[in-house]
Amino acid sequence: MKKIVIIFVFSLLLVILNNSLVIRAYTTPSPELQTIQLKSRSIEYESSGKLLSELIKLFYEERNYNPAWCSQTEIYPQAYILLKIIKEADREGLDPSAYYYSLISNYVRELENKIIRNSSITREVALSFELLMTKVYLDYTLDLLTGYTRNGMFNKMYDKHELIKKLNRAIEQESLGKFFIDLYPGQELYFRMRKALSHLRNISSKDWPRVGYGPPLQRGDYSKRIIELRRRLYLSGDLSEEQLNTGTYFDRELEKAVRKFQRRHGLKDSGIVDDKTIEALNIPVKEKINKIIINMERLRWLPRDNPDLCVMVNIPEYKLKVIREDKVILESKVIVGSRENQTPSFNDSIEYIVLNPYWYIPDNITRYELLPQIKKDPDYLDKHNIQILSGFEGEVKIIPEDQINWDEVTPENFSYKLRQKPGPGNSLGSIKFLFPNDFNVYLHDTPSRGLFEYRERALSHGCIRVERPLELAKVLISQSNWSYNEVISIINSGNREVIELKNPVPIYLIYLTVWVDDDGVIHYREDIYQRDKKLVHEMMKKAVNDS
Repeated sequence: MKKIVIIFVFSLLLVILNNSLVIRAYTTPSPELQTIQLKSRSIEYESSGKLLSELIKLFYEERNYNPAWCSQTEIYPQAYILLKIIKEADREGLDPSAYYYSLISNYVRELENKIIRNSSITREVALSFELLMTKVYLDYTLDLLTGYTRNGMFNKMYDKHELIKKLNRAIEQESLGKFFIDLYPGQELYFRMRKALSHLRNISSKDWPRVGYGPPLQRGDYSKRIIELRRRLYLSGDLSEEQLNTGTYFDRELEKAVRKFQRRHGLKDSGIVDDKTIEALNIPVKEKINKIIINMERLRWLPRDNPDLCVMVNIPEYKLKVIREDKVILESKVIVGSRENQTPSFNDSIEYIVLNPYWYIPDNITRYELLPQIKKDPDYLDKHNIQILSGFEGEVKIIPEDQINWDEVTPENFSYKLRQKPGPGNSLGSIKFLFPNDFNVYLHDTPSRGLFEYRERALSHGCIRVERPLELAKVLISQSNWSYNEVISIINSGNREVIELKNPVPIYLIYLTVWVDDDGVIHYREDIYQRDKKLVHEMMKKAVNDS
């Protein structure tokens, strides 16, 4: 009974201060139980806690305060279904203990024993169980819908009254399983990630061999280390079973497997097993599992709408994809923000295409990168087609550069703005794609085409340079009154033009260090901004250990 008392006290703390609920089945005939004050003075609620309390209140209002999970003589079928679902929460990369699986299991056993002995469940215990199950139901729903670490985004993305109706409908129709599946991110990628997570968990850590360091291994070599290499590549699906036990010789098939592994990990596919390749081979299975878990979490942050046309940029992959009706119709290399000037992750919609754009140079670039060049070379501004402006808003004046005493200018006192005119040397190239946002981030062309040949392309000040901007424009102008030939004509004329998209196109700037392609192949990329460790910490911090 000790655990029941603990759970009862815990449950009474679930609803926000001074909120009272009357659960009909537990309040008659005892007058003292007709109104139960559920207070939370001992809990400091964060935004997600306040949201949960509000949802609990709405949940029972929608039900006319009828219980959802048990009566004093019966545990309802949907309670068992929910218990089974949270037991399998690890399939979603979530921790069953965060949903009090062990506590609820013990609770159910004690309640079942009472029912078997024809001993009715007390009103207090029934209410305790009822509220705990509702908390778990709502917690799990929010975690699938907005992400385990992003419950606070719910109000910006979803309607709580509509959600409550769906929650209660799923209970009445005994369709909790289908309800939760419908909450998954719409991308097929999420289901492929679930499958990959299950696969890696089936590989025991002791069966994941380490490949020893030594001289680089390549085709034609003999080495005992090749036995370890074959075993390791077989377990990750890069080498076929037929090639597993073919000795210590580095043959053509092994070279193919090494190249495949290198491509999957964003390494140079040389076919040579160097130190960097060995380092990637020796990443423990547990770490790879954690990477899949946190990237499934990132997918849950995405909106649940499934647009016919969208643009997706995966920052660590340095890749842009245009997706139409769930099919990739365009891929392009991109250059993203450096480690010092990171490209943020967020969702928005492309609203405008600007042909032959001006580049309004950010102040930090002006003060700390261009000013030293300008002071060193009096002709720098003319050479780079840059104008000096009195400001960006209202009446903008172009200031002749000879009116400025450059000897007295410092990064701290320079009050003007710089703007680069359209032209062949413009840093934005011939076209940019705008999705107005607080980060001042956008997609654009670039005259520095050679940088796309680099394997690691975290090189910009935060905006995203696109290798194939005209092909991207060709797809997006289908949402405008313009033709592709008109776009090319304007670009060739050198005139600035703004195209407004009648139907803005959703764009997702995502940060996936792991994903699974259409063929079921798992890909890994370097955590260029060191965001993975932070997310692992956030997820572990939120998890509750009830063992």
